[in-house]
Amino acid sequence: MKKNIIYIVIIGLSLFMIQGCKNQKEKTLENIKTLEDEVFSQNAPAHEPEKLQNMMELYVSYADQYPDDSLSPEMMMRAADIAANLSQPGYAITLYNRVYDNYIGFPKRAEALFMIAFVNENSIGNWDEAKTTYERFIKEYPTHELTESAKMCLMNLGISAEDMILKMIQQQDSLNGNDSIQ
Repeated sequence: MKKNIIYIVIIGLSLFMIQGCKNQKEKTLENIKTLEDEVFSQNAPAHEPEKLQNMMELYVSYADQYPDDSLSPEMMMRAADIAANLSQPGYAITLYNRVYDNYIGFPKRAEALFMIAFVNENSIGNWDEAKTTYERFIKEYPTHELTESAKMCLMNLGISAEDMILKMIQQQDSLNGNDSIQ
C-alpha cells in the first residue's frame, strides 16, 4: 500500500513538473512571437537594435533551454543572422558554428557554414579562415545553391569593392574590344 502511494506521488510530481516545463516553453514561444510581431510590423522603425538584441537573446535562450526541440536550430540560425546584422561578427560565427556542429539534419546547415566564411571575409577580414571555410563548403556541398557564390567569393577574396568594380569594367571593356578605360 505504501509503495502504491509513493508511486502515485512520484507520478503526480512528474506530471506537475512536465506541465510546468511545458508552460514555460509556451510562454517563451509567446514572448518570441510578440517580439517578432513588434520588430517586423509595418509600423516599426527600420532599425531597433535594442529589440533585435532582445530577440536574438530570446532565440539563443530558447535553443539553450530546449536543444532537442525542432525549433531550436532555426532559432539559433535567426540569432546568428541578427548578430551578423548588429555588427557582432564574432558572436555570429559562434552561433553559426553551433548550428553547423549541433544540428546535422537541419536543412540550413550548409547555409550556416557558408555564413561562417562570409562573416569571416566581410566583417572580420580573416581571409585565411574565409578561404578555408569556402573551400570546405564547396567540397561538402558541391551542388548547393550557394556553391557558385562560394566560388565567386574565393575568386575575389581580399579584393576591395572598388577594385572589383574596376576589374568588372576592364573585363567588360575587353569584351567590347576596348583595351583601356577612358
